[in-house]
Amino acid sequence: MQLHVTNLAYMATALAVLALGITLNAYDFEKCEPCPPSPTMEGFIEEMEERYHLYSYILPQCGPHVDVSGLRSNFMHWTPDGSSLIFNEKESDFPIDGGIIKVADVEGSQRRAIVDANPYYGFAVNPTTGENPRYGFKEGFHADLSPDGSTVVYTSCQFIIDEQLADVFSLIYIDEYIDIDENHQMWGPAPYRHYEIAAIDVGGGATRRLTDNKRMENYPVWSPDGIQIAFLSTGEFQSAYTFRPKALYIMNVDGSNVREIASTERIDAIDELAPSPPVWSPDGRWLAFLAYESSSAKAQNVLYVIRVDGSGLRRIAEVTSPASWSPDSQRLAFAKIGGEYSYLYVSDPYGADAQPVTPSGNATMPNSTISQIYWSPDGSEILFIANKWNVGDSKYFSWNHPPMASLYLTKPDGSELRTLDDELRSALADELRTEVRSLPYTIAAWAPDSSQIAVRIERLDEFEFKIFVISRDGSEIVTLVRR
Repeated sequence: MQLHVTNLAYMATALAVLALGITLNAYDFEKCEPCPPSPTMEGFIEEMEERYHLYSYILPQCGPHVDVSGLRSNFMHWTPDGSSLIFNEKESDFPIDGGIIKVADVEGSQRRAIVDANPYYGFAVNPTTGENPRYGFKEGFHADLSPDGSTVVYTSCQFIIDEQLADVFSLIYIDEYIDIDENHQMWGPAPYRHYEIAAIDVGGGATRRLTDNKRMENYPVWSPDGIQIAFLSTGEFQSAYTFRPKALYIMNVDGSNVREIASTERIDAIDELAPSPPVWSPDGRWLAFLAYESSSAKAQNVLYVIRVDGSGLRRIAEVTSPASWSPDSQRLAFAKIGGEYSYLYVSDPYGADAQPVTPSGNATMPNSTISQIYWSPDGSEILFIANKWNVGDSKYFSWNHPPMASLYLTKPDGSELRTLDDELRSALADELRTEVRSLPYTIAAWAPDSSQIAVRIERLDEFEFKIFVISRDGSEIVTLVRR
């Protein structure tokens, strides 16, 4: 019965869209003076949303805007042998999009593209201007490298979400304007596409689609054993303007055996999950994720941990960053909010015995808001990025507009706190031939042997970014990527 009703809704929607297209094309734009008012797309969208809850079908955007900054919207991973980095790069003629996945060796001498996760679709060519619009990820693209380094799982915008409506929605261009070419023919994109999850081998080959439904999926992450993938998902028929995940899922690497681990329906305190990738514990037993609680009105990210079977849910703290696990999975590092700023804490997996690691402000580290945390693979140090903005201001920044920040390292007990800023500013000043006082760090990544750190610095000049590889002691720096 449900399938029958759904099919009727599809048919009604298709007929309504077709009728609207026919009506619009029926006007003789040369002879009528003045032309009668045409049906408005705004009214049609409202009607379809109210009647069928199909609003997500109507918008031709590929990717939604991520709410309250897309935490870790960029990604960067070392290959297991430490020879190369895999990262996302913006295209020169579409700089807001970050969906081109590339690999480069650590010397910067070889670099190639693996896949474009948001390709030009080959439709919607304006017959007058010849333009081919590209609907970008905005601020929510994410990818992850498999533990063996062979496969990238990523957010993709290349798939149509519903083939039943494909032909109908390709008739019209639904946006603020309906464009008519010189022959009075309507033109526009193919039907709505949104975030799905796909995979591709690092060596190349065909893209494999892993999710296929009417939800939006994003932030896929591999399990440590490489046989499962965790990801966030919305409800069905969600509006396309904002990615608002409602559930945390796990699936097999081929997309089978999808199961819900946590959701807003199961956890009363949670209003939404935050747009940020979940974090596996190295032993594969736990997932840490961020959420917005109903009582907080999305003012803060709240860190939760849960076992991969859905049991053992624990609320840890209000935070400003995704958490990071120690290599033995016995400790959890997180950026707990304290007043106007956040500070590095370490606890057991349940959030008990939490101890502050960073001080409340000193000469090495002024009061700051932490945005990223990375426990070293050898377990001896914690790397983190912190900016000088307070919690209220920092939440409005995303990877596309990052605040100036500093890169810190510390022992897990808080001793030997230091920064690599001086070395990186000096290297960049030599390259740019100008003084560099501070840097907009976005993400970092430890080399597998903990000897080096890759750092991404964003928006040095409009949409430019750079990736540096710096030795742990700061003695050697290589510019891996210049863009």
